Amino acid sequence: MKMDIPEDAAAIIDKFEKNGYEAYVVGGCVRDSIIGRIPEDWDITTSATPGQMKELFDKIIDTGIQHGTVTIRMGGCSYETTTFRIDGEYEDNRHPSNVEFTSFLSEDLKRRDFTINAMAYSPRTGIIDMFDGIKDLENRIIRCVGNPHERFSEDALRTLRAVRFAGQLNFQIEQNTLNAISDTASDIKNISAERIRVEITKLIMSDGPDRMILAKKTGLTKVFLPEWDEIAHEPERAERVIRVIKEVNRLCGKVGAREHKILCFAALLSETPNAGEIMQRMKFDNYSIGFVDRLTRYCNCDFDMTKTEFRRFVSKAGVDIMEILFILREAYHCSFGSEYAEYMQAIDNNSKKMFSEIINDGDALTIRQLEITGNDLFDAGIPKGKIMGDVLSALLDEILEKPSYNNKNWLLKKALIIFEEKL
Repeated sequence: MKMDIPEDAAAIIDKFEKNGYEAYVVGGCVRDSIIGRIPEDWDITTSATPGQMKELFDKIIDTGIQHGTVTIRMGGCSYETTTFRIDGEYEDNRHPSNVEFTSFLSEDLKRRDFTINAMAYSPRTGIIDMFDGIKDLENRIIRCVGNPHERFSEDALRTLRAVRFAGQLNFQIEQNTLNAISDTASDIKNISAERIRVEITKLIMSDGPDRMILAKKTGLTKVFLPEWDEIAHEPERAERVIRVIKEVNRLCGKVGAREHKILCFAALLSETPNAGEIMQRMKFDNYSIGFVDRLTRYCNCDFDMTKTEFRRFVSKAGVDIMEILFILREAYHCSFGSEYAEYMQAIDNNSKKMFSEIINDGDALTIRQLEITGNDLFDAGIPKGKIMGDVLSALLDEILEKPSYNNKNWLLKKALIIFEEKL
């Protein structure tokens, strides 16, 4: 079978071979090419050691030299390149204690996780498939290379990766592999929150977020996301959340990748009371934590409001979340069926119209947008501190109801009245 690989990858392989070494593209890029997906990365494996690679290539970066990995730069692209190796014993369910370089591709492929990821290719040899990876691709199967218990004891993250691949590819997990996931699920506790977060993100942003239910059944989420287990204990609730995630993925073309990820997690955690805490536990950045926390708090609010009421809502929720909040609400409504969705979307369309008018009219929604500052109040005799903060908050409350009054003279007069009342 002939594969199309990037010219630069082919050139790297050709240079290795002309200097007496073996080299192949390997792993996920081979799998994706066979099934018609565009590979994210093109990894290379070779019989050359890192030292020998450095003799051959000028643009080379030590990215994992202790494990035989370097990055070769060619044509403006990066190709992670690793020497054929045999992994030593795994002592932490994640990393081998040592690696041993080998001259045999077969030994390198043997250590890989799943059959569909254990194939190699070079233009000279074609595809090398020692473990029937092509057959498993044809049958849409996720199956471990060799003994699944051994593969998962080596690297506990592989259990979650199996579920993630099942979701991304719409494959089934082979029964022995599935049993081994359940048997070793508790070992996922030894994996960092950051690594788990990456796998969950890829899963829920894929076409198969329903495999989150499988993650619960195998016991994986019991370890790192017990809140999901509480939801999935009630099948109807779990299915509703999955429908919302699928709708978010359908609507994701309206936003960028970061917002798409935030929306997916907001959908996943929409029925939990502590979304922000969960996001913190999964080591998300503060931006994402804040957005998801607010989105889950406000996504089910009744938007059948007057313009004044909606102005107050936007002020409280934050202008910055409104665009993706509307998308999350649309996804939520669509998950209930067309009749309900049409009714709720009509309400939200009116809210979108009001929001657009509020923004275009420049209505003040925050204290910073008031045409008066703390210095103005101080000059007028209002002391700094809590009382000044209370006066500014009261002024904003007035302007949210009467936006046309947002001018310095009116605000100063009103501030003095409010100050007198608070004395």
